[in-house]
Amino acid sequence: MNLCIITSSFPSHPDDFVQAPFLLSFIEGLKKRGHRVFVFTQEREGSGRQFLEGVEVNWFPWMGFRKPLVHLHPLNPGDGLRIASLFHNGKRALLPFLEKNQVNACLALWVLPG
Repeated sequence: MNLCIITSSFPSHPDDFVQAPFLLSFIEGLKKRGHRVFVFTQEREGSGRQFLEGVEVNWFPWMGFRKPLVHLHPLNPGDGLRIASLFHNGKRALLPFLEKNQVNACLALWVLPG
């Protein structure tokens, strides 16, 4: 089965212990069970390189990639624009990514801060 993990918290490198590091083990477990795993997440400072063998990670671009999501304040006009960019660019990029990879099911983890 082709599975897509959609998350706003994904490690940008193997030694990133801040951004949900357990996801790497979880993904390896899914792969061992015969699933193809894809990840869809927003671009962040230091992101972009592929470091998980056999896992395609789509780091979609948005205006606020230099500022962590948890530091965005929706009432601040600049941050409001960044948040709008996140929603718009994520929505625009998600369906083509799912179709291209023939994803059967999605798992949404921390898609946005609460």
